[in-house]
Amino acid sequence: MTVKLSFNDYYSLDISNKIKAVKKRKQEKGDYQAPYAPFGYMKDPNNKNHLIINEELALIVRRIFKMYLDGIGTPKISNILNEEGISSPSKYLDTERYKKCSHKWTKGNIYRILKERVYTGAIVGHKSY
Repeated sequence: MTVKLSFNDYYSLDISNKIKAVKKRKQEKGDYQAPYAPFGYMKDPNNKNHLIINEELALIVRRIFKMYLDGIGTPKISNILNEEGISSPSKYLDTERYKKCSHKWTKGNIYRILKERVYTGAIVGHKSY
């Protein structure tokens, strides 16, 4: 029984190491691995690890950056977008969790967009190590 348990432990560790190695290779290649594309992007239908710009939503992202560079704070930006009836990123996520949301912009939404490095053209992975 002890030998069998040892083999099972080794097998689990081996599979874990293989999965980590594959993910690391994908990160080094610059593949996008998250399940959903960031707001303003969409996944390439031909390659799920490649992002392409969603021009309609990219206009909103560019506008957020412009307003922030003009000195408008994140709470004011979210108020402006809400007053204009522009839906937040949660509207574009097709999950059960976000179907019940109000789809209103918050200062947190704006802050995450401004801090996310993907909007500079960089795909960042392996952040937790």
